[in-house]
Amino acid sequence: MVMLQERLMDLATTPITHKRKMDILAGECAKLPQADFEMIHHFTEGLYVRQGNVPAGQLWCTRTHKTQHPFLLLKGKIEVVNEKGDHVMLDAPHMEITVPDRCRVIIFHEDSILMTIHANPTNETDPDVIAEEITYFDNDLLPQGFRQSYLTREALPCSP
Repeated sequence: MVMLQERLMDLATTPITHKRKMDILAGECAKLPQADFEMIHHFTEGLYVRQGNVPAGQLWCTRTHKTQHPFLLLKGKIEVVNEKGDHVMLDAPHMEITVPDRCRVIIFHEDSILMTIHANPTNETDPDVIAEEITYFDNDLLPQGFRQSYLTREALPCSP
């Protein structure tokens, strides 16, 4: 019992990064029923374009990106927190460049359309293979093979 109390005290006093907080959130979210939404994949020579048509009330925990690429909010309103703890509300239309080693938690306040555009030099057309090429599986709290957490408001312990 004393060892357990000491370990709990260590955990309580150990500083935790925002990235690790996001890992913990994603790990917990992975245990919940996953949301249903429309993901559309577009392929052209050398490019992969991913479009998510996302209903209001979802929460996404993204993987860490390996590459720099455009991120577009074409419709809707979202709340974004990144691994540094930066927090911002975005209204469509909005475009920014995602930088390598960036991951996000995204809360969808309105029905939204998100789009990302990625270089695809191999002309791969399997979205799962491309996801492995452009993102890291760097969260040890997620089950092996689990790609992302997409949750509906009903699945969340508390509504966003």
